[in-house]
Amino acid sequence: MIFYIFSYDRPLQLHGLLKSMEAFIMGNYEIMIQYKFSNKEFENAYNDLFAEFPKIDVVSENIFYDTLTDNLNKLPKKSKISFLVDDILFIRNIDLSHVTNFVGIGKVFSLRLGLTLSESKIIKKYQEIPTLKKINKDIYLWSWGNSSMDWGYLYSLDGNVFLLSDIIEKIKSIKFKGPNSLEARLNKKFTNKHFMGGCFSSSAIVNLPLNRVQTEVNNWSKDLSTKDLLKLFQSGSRVDLSKYINHIITSVHEDWKLYVKK
Repeated sequence: MIFYIFSYDRPLQLHGLLKSMEAFIMGNYEIMIQYKFSNKEFENAYNDLFAEFPKIDVVSENIFYDTLTDNLNKLPKKSKISFLVDDILFIRNIDLSHVTNFVGIGKVFSLRLGLTLSESKIIKKYQEIPTLKKINKDIYLWSWGNSSMDWGYLYSLDGNVFLLSDIIEKIKSIKFKGPNSLEARLNKKFTNKHFMGGCFSSSAIVNLPLNRVQTEVNNWSKDLSTKDLLKLFQSGSRVDLSKYINHIITSVHEDWKLYVKK
């Protein structure tokens, strides 16, 4: 299992994600990080961060498309892969074997979906849970093609798990400039009609949009300053994961408060 993480000017949030993965994921996985920075201060902060995680593969981004496809081409084609953005946190224990055993041809697992979802805070709409079938003690099955909103958004880069051999060919066939346009064009071009989904009863991850660092889409965020968050990281502050453990998630994007500690 491979987690491929995109990061830009968010060392504090990325550190929180990596520590949450250490804390809550059971099973074998590898991490590859594609990152970029706007100035030397952010570069130095990333270098400090990566020194703490020496076993993680990291690559500095040049052109987004080229860096991504070059890296994906180097991975074993039989791998299962999940893309993550750096403002995600894992908040509860998961056994990756359940995920990797599920994923196959026409089957995509979602780490972000769960039975407690009731709304989309990004678009401020109620979200209906589709018809689900319980297939073991904590895995639920549904049809991506017969579902709406997040339950029909197959090609999310927020924790959906794919067969690498399937997703890489789709990625290489479209044009995009960043994670947002990649996600949007995958969902626009490729059908989800015949795909089945799997999820845990409770969402394993949550996206905390503390700020917006990309310019492709004017997504909602809390607009916290990247410079202020950088200063927190430089001062030794880190995301306090204890404040988020096992929280009930009602939306895949939550407006929760940022908690840090030293």
